[in-house]
Amino acid sequence: MRGVRSHLAALAAIGLLDTGGNTLFAAASSSHGLLSVVSVLGSLYPAVTVLLARFVLRERVERGQDLSVLVTLVGVVLISVG
Repeated sequence: MRGVRSHLAALAAIGLLDTGGNTLFAAASSSHGLLSVVSVLGSLYPAVTVLLARFVLRERVERGQDLSVLVTLVGVVLISVG
């Protein structure tokens, strides 16, 4: 139980952020935003996970993963401009 208590604040923050993200996604996709934009931005969560693993956890990220994140972000910019 000691290991859980030391991480309790981080776990609570993760829970709040996850719940907040789901709530905002539901609100944006139902009535407050364009479904096309919401869907594209919502699909970026794997790229965010890779970036967090790289910078927060100092995990090694392969060049292909870096390239895929970059291509995805360029695609989002191109969709939003077009």
